[in-house]
Amino acid sequence: MGDNDFFADTPDFADGSKRPEHGRHSGTAGLVVLADDDPDLKAAAREAVLRLHEFFAAFAQRQPGDLFAVKVPFQDDYGREYMWVKVSSADATHVTGRLDNTPAFVKSISVGQIVRVPLKGLTDWLVLRAGVLRGGFSIPVIEAKMAQGHPNQAA
Repeated sequence: MGDNDFFADTPDFADGSKRPEHGRHSGTAGLVVLADDDPDLKAAAREAVLRLHEFFAAFAQRQPGDLFAVKVPFQDDYGREYMWVKVSSADATHVTGRLDNTPAFVKSISVGQIVRVPLKGLTDWLVLRAGVLRGGFSIPVIEAKMAQGHPNQAA
C-alpha cells in the first residue's frame, strides 16, 4: 500500500454498533483501502468540515446517551489509517476520546485507548442522539464501495 492510500472503515463503536442497524466487526473485515484522492471520499470530507459547526453545537448540548465521534488520521511507521474516536471533550482545535476502531495497520495505538487528536485532518464526524444519526458523511460512500465489491477491499 502506498503513502497516498486512504484507509477507510465504517464506525466500530465499543458498544458493538457501527450504525444503529449494523453489528461489530473485527480485524480487517469490512476494511476498504481507497486512494486519498477518491472523489467521493473527498466530497464527504469537505461536507464534514463545512458542517463541523453542527457537531460542536450538538456537543455543547450533549445529553446522557448521546454519542459523538470524529474520524481522524493516525500514522506510525507501519502505516496510516483513518479511524473513529468517540469524543469525551472538545475544543476548537482538538478532541479527546477513546479510539473506537481496531487499527488494521497502525501499531502505536489500540482500540479503547484515550487519545487527544487535532481536528486538522478530520474527515468525518457523527452524532447519534435517540437513534438518529447526524453526520457520518463517509459512511454511505464506504458502504457503497463495499457493496460494489471495491477491488481494494481487504479480506
